[in-house]
Amino acid sequence: MKDFSHYIIKRPNSINDSTFTQICGDIALLIASSPVSVAGIKDADDYLINKDQIVFNGKGDEACECFDFQKNIDSSAMISIKTMALPYDLLVQASLLVLKFYLGDKIDITTDGTFEDWRKAIGYTRLILDIDIPKLFSEQLCLLEIKGDLVDMSSYKERKLKEELAEVLGRYTENYDICIR
Repeated sequence: MKDFSHYIIKRPNSINDSTFTQICGDIALLIASSPVSVAGIKDADDYLINKDQIVFNGKGDEACECFDFQKNIDSSAMISIKTMALPYDLLVQASLLVLKFYLGDKIDITTDGTFEDWRKAIGYTRLILDIDIPKLFSEQLCLLEIKGDLVDMSSYKERKLKEELAEVLGRYTENYDICIR
């Protein structure tokens, strides 16, 4: 386990109702779709997502500090979320990506992690929510994106396409993601 934290260094003091509702809906979907178990403050199934706040933590021995994001705050002091890279860190990172997606330049996020530490959360968020992932790392700025319509593709053809793409991309970089939906 490593000392691993994420930081919200700037955020708005207030978030409008419709934006916060969208944020809550997306984070709830990420949690519901995840294989990672989460708890609330009391290490029970009491994680909280409502019209005023989002609070969750890892469960049991896989807990560290709560992800606690309030709709309205009095102070915009830095928020630190230590996760020690425990399994629930996937959902903390994904939640931070959601916040950055909806709040844009109104929120600044930093991390002890590298792009490689966030790769799984970026892929997970993209898969579950199908949103444009905010660019937090320079490695994200140089990714090649190929889009096309793949209609009635069998699982065999999909697997072969992934293998061919991995071969081509592997010639130029070790940092690539292949996501076929």
